Amino acid sequence: MRKYKYKKIYLAKGIKVAAVSCGLGSRKRLDLMLTELKPGSKISALFTKSSVLAAPVQWSKSIISKGNVRYILANSACANACTGKPGSYAVSKIANSILNFSNCKKNEIFFASTGLIGEKLEYGKIINSLPRLFRELDSSEDSWRKAAQSILTTDTCTKISSTTVQVGSRVARISAFAKGAGMIQPNLATMLAFIYTDLAIPLPILRKLLKDACDQSFNLITVDGDMSTNDTVFLSSTGVVAPQKKIRSYDDPNLSDFKDKLKKITLDLAKKIILDGEGAKKFVTINVGGGLTRDSAKKVALSIANSSLVKTAIAGGDPNWGRIMMAIGKSGEKINNSKVKIHIGKILLVKNSEGVNNKKIKLVEKYMKGKEINIDVDIGAGKAKSTIWTCDLTTGYVRINADYKT
Repeated sequence: MRKYKYKKIYLAKGIKVAAVSCGLGSRKRLDLMLTELKPGSKISALFTKSSVLAAPVQWSKSIISKGNVRYILANSACANACTGKPGSYAVSKIANSILNFSNCKKNEIFFASTGLIGEKLEYGKIINSLPRLFRELDSSEDSWRKAAQSILTTDTCTKISSTTVQVGSRVARISAFAKGAGMIQPNLATMLAFIYTDLAIPLPILRKLLKDACDQSFNLITVDGDMSTNDTVFLSSTGVVAPQKKIRSYDDPNLSDFKDKLKKITLDLAKKIILDGEGAKKFVTINVGGGLTRDSAKKVALSIANSSLVKTAIAGGDPNWGRIMMAIGKSGEKINNSKVKIHIGKILLVKNSEGVNNKKIKLVEKYMKGKEINIDVDIGAGKAKSTIWTCDLTTGYVRINADYKT
């Protein structure tokens, strides 16, 4: 497994985690994670917009309006999706078993799963592992890293991010980890993300903070244009760090540093997901300007980012700008056909919708051998702009998904 060299992890107070191997997958590895949050903790969440919802998503969506949380349990190796009544029964059975270890309420227990769709969850293995999970709960960096590892599927590395936040004279923390490598498309991506803070934040504000952060991060990435049945992002607050003045609105000046840091955390995790895209070798930034609206520019950027022809050209180091023009056209968005510009790196290849600088193609080819590729497009219809992050499409992606087993 590829590893990032993480600096110190700033762990939010009021949280304990544990991870074990309960034998859900074909390989012996960590596959089950439990988070315990102090009584009174609050939670907000965003879920997949897919019409097909996994059992853990259905459960968590049904109780999220209360916003109270004590435990989050997540497993890899089985998505518990498209499993009908047995899938829902499994989640409920595990929740009942957790109640044997805590005096919390059933609607304070949240679930997330990732792995193979269509397979029944062997919930007995999870229930049998609960005593060990509860014994091993602690707030160490080692436990945090193991928890981040336990949710991986085709990922090649853990994805962890943390920081401190200044709120008046008080210092709070944001701690997070995520997974995701394939089936990645905005409106979240096939991903699970667990974000925790110890700053006391009212629930309505916590919800808006999560939505705004995701709109500027997880909802701007794509690996393959596919949407999962299990996408979930949780943002929880233990409330251990109380600001000198209670936060009463989203626009409270004391929240400014928290907003900035939260967006940096989610964007850092989102970019780590792209860097770890299945079979990916290159990180690609697509900037589209000249849109009539931001949404229009975003749709054009997504059309380019999700084009298999564009992505394979990037993988091969081929500056085939014609494929980018094709992707712009098929977006269906308003463009000015006589004013389209395309830069790959810093070199202008298309001006007024016609190819230019053919003599510089060799320079572009050299640039495209790098690990980070920037494509800048102006569609000439207005002034709005958007950015999407993606990766190349390689034979590695085909190999992984031709025989996918967790």
